[in-house]
Amino acid sequence: MDIVIRPRKFAFVLAALVAFLTAANVLGGMYVYLSGASQTPLLVKLFHFDHEQTIPAFFQSVLLLFCGVLLLLIAVMRRPDLFYYWIALGGIFVFLAVDEATSIHENLIVVVREGLGTSGLLHSAWVIPYVLALIPLGLIYLRFLFRLPAFTRNLFVLAAAIYLTGAVGLEMVGAYFYEWGGLRTFRYQITMTAEELLEMIGIGVFVFALMHYMAGACGGAGIRFLSR
Repeated sequence: MDIVIRPRKFAFVLAALVAFLTAANVLGGMYVYLSGASQTPLLVKLFHFDHEQTIPAFFQSVLLLFCGVLLLLIAVMRRPDLFYYWIALGGIFVFLAVDEATSIHENLIVVVREGLGTSGLLHSAWVIPYVLALIPLGLIYLRFLFRLPAFTRNLFVLAAAIYLTGAVGLEMVGAYFYEWGGLRTFRYQITMTAEELLEMIGIGVFVFALMHYMAGACGGAGIRFLSR
């Protein structure tokens, strides 16, 4: 029996989950501020965007891993001339999923910060090696992007822009606020919430783009993606 997945409906489900997680994070933060609690309750921690090993972090890890699986499926089932691009991109997303789950990038902060003496916007110093790796990767993938259908290409670019605005841009702004005010300042909490929200939206757009592409280009394996 085929499993039929409709990208648009799947995207609505993802949007609802992102909205729920964001609301839970905001309400939990409001509770801590208004109650003046010295310790954050466990339930609030579980939904807080700025804690590790939480439900939002698990959600992002699963989404990133799902992207990796879809990319590897496309590599197996589609055009051989782009095979290595799909395979490599799938591997990158699997790495990002593991990174999100185990905080590999967080462990780089102290090492890079002490080595380069960074502060301010570069207080979260992990962005330096990641951006340095991203620049040549982006150049390498230009050919790949222009071989994709226009709709898929535009969604890929949109997803990357949204995700990187949060993961790199707002991460740097939040790091600056954290260095000069700590975790509990309002501006840091707002920046951190917007950062994680943009990351989830960016991944969601990418999932939709992959599913929509597969609806028109791939099939089999007991799973069918229908564009409508």
